[in-house]
Amino acid sequence: MNFTDLHDDLRIYLIKFLDINMLNNYALTYKYGLESIQKYLFYRRIMNKKNKINPTIHNSLIRVNKKYIKKDCVPRNFKYFVESIIKINKIIPNPKSPEDSYKCYYLVISNPGLCGDKYYMYPEWNTFYTIDFDENDYIPYKR
Repeated sequence: MNFTDLHDDLRIYLIKFLDINMLNNYALTYKYGLESIQKYLFYRRIMNKKNKINPTIHNSLIRVNKKYIKKDCVPRNFKYFVESIIKINKIIPNPKSPEDSYKCYYLVISNPGLCGDKYYMYPEWNTFYTIDFDENDYIPYKR
């Protein structure tokens, strides 16, 4: 099945059934994939506001800034990490200091890695001060 022959509304509707890996492949493979995903995320934000669904780390992608990262836990590729969009998979209290930070495992979505001639989302972890992000840093993705 070729998604480029479908109408815009149908493509946007089908996006909600894709998991995060399929969503990345769709954005990188098809010409109109990224446009359709941007429209879907825009409409999802409007629908969540209308239905009064609060964004959380479980139903949203997160735009990470420098202000959330502990200074001693700067990622290896920090120059690419600034303003990255991530999907958090697992959160645990930081074993070194459990009362003031969290160790988060996530997938980096906005800066795909290059392996040969293919792009991929890569797993990463980091220590954050908080898991309560600003309202503007949530990107609604699922219900």
